[in-house]
Amino acid sequence: MNRLVIIIFSMLLLSSCSEKEENFIGLTNLTVNARLQSSSGFVNQNLTFNSGYIWISEFEFRGNLVGQGMVTRNHEQFVQFDFATGIANPSNPNLEVPMGDYTNLELSYELRDEDAQPSIVLNGVFTNSNNQAIPVRFEFNSGETFELESNDSQIAITANDTNTLFLVVNPSLWFNTVSDQMLENATTDATGTIVISDAVNEDIFDVVADRLDESTEIEFE
Repeated sequence: MNRLVIIIFSMLLLSSCSEKEENFIGLTNLTVNARLQSSSGFVNQNLTFNSGYIWISEFEFRGNLVGQGMVTRNHEQFVQFDFATGIANPSNPNLEVPMGDYTNLELSYELRDEDAQPSIVLNGVFTNSNNQAIPVRFEFNSGETFELESNDSQIAITANDTNTLFLVVNPSLWFNTVSDQMLENATTDATGTIVISDAVNEDIFDVVADRLDESTEIEFE
């Protein structure tokens, strides 16, 4: 299908089936994966991100199947997607969905928040005014639910497609209002890393956390 679907990021997740399921012409698998947007790790000439993960507890697929009605699919599973390798642990979730043309497509997922481990981690490097490369680690720990609404008027899902859905994390959207001066003034831990979390460098964290619901992208392949 190789379609790029622009998504509006807002803040949810996820179990029922259409009453007309007996009329569906057939089912196909929709595999969920996640990655950093290609080249989007580049925030500016001094800040880049190249690895990390997103840890999700629940997924939902929802859309209007033309001629059939609303379809909803849930998948509850703790899955950690590694941005550097593309590997999902323990495995990529598969949503079995009816084939056909969809309108009003919505996709949503919930971040894991079972303990103190972050649900989102981004690792990168900040080059300061002395040309020193300083490691940066962003940590977000909250069970937020994100609901994504497609801007495409219609999307076709067929048996001949790979049907992989990529949640695309774009650090440049989250960090583009963080100034170099804020990072210059940030504290570092014992390893010399600028950790950005709700407990350390909170001023930067608040700026980034407020932008997690900004526009992002999702890709179907």
